[in-house]
Amino acid sequence: MWKWFFTMWKRLPDVYTSQASFYAFLQDDASAPPPLTHADNAIIAWRKARISELNTINIAGALIAAVVSSAFSWYNIEAAPWTAKAGFYVAFVFAIFAVSSSTQQLITLHGSGPRTVSKMRVYLSERIMSRHARFALNMPVSMLDMTIVMLLVGFFIVVYDRAAKSGICNDDGKIAFVVSLAAAFVLVSHFVTSRFLLGLEKAVYRSEDDGKSQNNERSTPQHGP
Repeated sequence: MWKWFFTMWKRLPDVYTSQASFYAFLQDDASAPPPLTHADNAIIAWRKARISELNTINIAGALIAAVVSSAFSWYNIEAAPWTAKAGFYVAFVFAIFAVSSSTQQLITLHGSGPRTVSKMRVYLSERIMSRHARFALNMPVSMLDMTIVMLLVGFFIVVYDRAAKSGICNDDGKIAFVVSLAAAFVLVSHFVTSRFLLGLEKAVYRSEDDGKSQNNERSTPQHGP
């Protein structure tokens, strides 16, 4: 256990800084890059899309972290239940971790040059189906989703707590009712959108599988009776 911890401690500069990316940049400039294959071009396209996605997560995470920080300046936050405050604190931690994880992946992807594309393709093809790889790649967006969830949980606790203390017929009760309607609309819209995106994803993957099967049938020689 201590040996593993000491090894990871020594590797922190390579993980959280651009030192490894700088070495890769020097290796790329040492000689001309090899010709790229079709699979390498696909990895380059994935890398560009991934960098754009991570940049979006960085911006969204920073904005949500600012929103969570402003929640602690509400005039009635001191009277809110401890569960609401805990939700805001957890949302802030998740937002910071989403930005940190996204930045770490951005540094790694920006450091890959022309000569490292084939190595990246081999590494991803060997590990893309593993749970660890999917967990690592989905970490920034998962943390961002958890940030939004915990922020909304804390917000709903504040709203419904005030409604429970003041009564349903007062202004706080009416506000809680309107917020409930808005939350129901958002949940239904999110469910419909998720169903559409899931169907689109299945259609894309099925079309790719159908194309592969058709190519295999065409490449297979047909013998007569």
